[in-house]
Amino acid sequence: MRKHLKYFFDKYKFKYIIGAISLIVDYIITLFPAYALGKIIDHIVNDSLTFDYLKFIIIAFIACIIIDYIACYLWAYIFFKASDVICFMSRKRVVNKILHSSPHFFEKFSSGTVLTRCTDDVSSLNNYAGFAMMSLFDATVYPLVYIIAMIIVGGFKLTIFSSLSLLILLISSNILTKKIDYRWKKAQQSYDKLNEDVLETVEGIRVIRAYNNQKIRSDNFDKKTLQLYDRDVELKQINSLFSFFSIITRALMYSVALLYGGYLIINNNITVGALATVTGYLNELQWPMMAVGDFISTRASGIAAAKRQNELVNDKDIMVSGEEMISTNPDIEFKNFSFRYPNSDLILKDINFKIRRGQKIGILGKTASGKTTLVKQLLRFYPIEEESLFLNQRDISSFNINSIRDLIGYVSQEHMIFSETIEENIKRGNRNATKTELINSCKIADFHKDVKEFSKGYETLTGENGVSLSGGQKQRLSIARAIIKNPEILILDDALSAVDRKTESEILSSLDKIRKDKTTIIVTHRISQVKDADKIIVLDNGEIKEMGCHDQLIKNDGWYSREFRRQRLEQE
Repeated sequence: MRKHLKYFFDKYKFKYIIGAISLIVDYIITLFPAYALGKIIDHIVNDSLTFDYLKFIIIAFIACIIIDYIACYLWAYIFFKASDVICFMSRKRVVNKILHSSPHFFEKFSSGTVLTRCTDDVSSLNNYAGFAMMSLFDATVYPLVYIIAMIIVGGFKLTIFSSLSLLILLISSNILTKKIDYRWKKAQQSYDKLNEDVLETVEGIRVIRAYNNQKIRSDNFDKKTLQLYDRDVELKQINSLFSFFSIITRALMYSVALLYGGYLIINNNITVGALATVTGYLNELQWPMMAVGDFISTRASGIAAAKRQNELVNDKDIMVSGEEMISTNPDIEFKNFSFRYPNSDLILKDINFKIRRGQKIGILGKTASGKTTLVKQLLRFYPIEEESLFLNQRDISSFNINSIRDLIGYVSQEHMIFSETIEENIKRGNRNATKTELINSCKIADFHKDVKEFSKGYETLTGENGVSLSGGQKQRLSIARAIIKNPEILILDDALSAVDRKTESEILSSLDKIRKDKTTIIVTHRISQVKDADKIIVLDNGEIKEMGCHDQLIKNDGWYSREFRRQRLEQE
């Protein structure tokens, strides 16, 4: 297990040592009551019990209680604090992995799987680091301490004969552990699928209602819930067998101790008090027998959870980041550039064009022609072929990814609005922006007038996924978020599709005024957005079919010219 949780044990091992010492002190102290009872019984049998002896026992008992309280406080604090520490560390590891992974990572791990490993698996690790570690000592050191005490008080033979039945528990535990591990993995797989189903239902609730698919989704959810229920029941059935074997073992221990102990008393080999002490110690061995089952089941789920988390966290990202930093607006060149997503055909084929710093570039084409895929290459979401994309005549892979992204403001087709205030959402583009810069960016995005309509203005909560905003407001908020960053390269990926043409014209005019000497790339279906661009690129099926300025492309009488005439007729 240590290899699966090395990051945790390396940090917490010394505290575990202190906790273990405190726990052993606790075990030794708990030997005293049964031992004292045996001695009192012997004094009663021998008619030698005195008040002074009783007083000594009581004072010793009070001292033991005080020492035991301190020991219990220490081990409980250390072991159960470990539960919180491992939860914090494991969640942090997973979230850091999510934040620094490429899209390829999310193709391998579904959202339901990631969610399970942040929640249910963390709970399993929580139980392992605290309760299971305590159960480990209770199942091993605790009975060892009592067995040694039994040998000292009752003799070797009585102890061995009484404890032989523990073999039943050890053998059954070894068999059941393998079954638990297998069934726990199956249960977690069902839990992953259930999480995915819930997430899809929440995100797609409007579509589900629009198509009256509630019954279908409900039936599907019931099916997956029943599968999880069945697998959980199978797991509980195996776990319950530990209690059965514990009861059998305990019954055999008592029977052997009383029969053989009685025989030894008759032959004057031990005293009545010694047998009473041994029987008391056997009674204390009930918890270790149950702890064996608790430890094995918790350990099995903890190991499986650690493996699942490590599989996610240690997944080797295929993205490679260079070391050189870039901090100025670069020239951009695609040179014989081709690209495919993992497990797909070529999306972009032999792309060649240059973007000079400060130029305004328009990219058009039919749906699924590769426009979005093309501009995303600048953000380095996926690995690309060497010597095919250049910044300032240097291979883009030689630059640090984060330094590249610091230069770029990106407004995607899908507008992610976080569950926070409007101001906080916009300032994600620039956490250090002033109130004046915030308002100016919203004015440029034609969003300020909308914000003033809200009762709390910029302090208005947007709700989950921006539920309190319209589609156009989400777009303009996203544009404001990119503008407030004041990026050297601004990419608008179909970012004005939900606004009317008048608003579109005002936003583009404002952008032209503030973005002199800075690069702007506009991906769109509307030619009106890119008519005045320095260069317009027309894509079709991942290839450049036309390239030039507006006037040149109109003269070519190709797709661009035909599309321009069609859109102009629609406006009329």
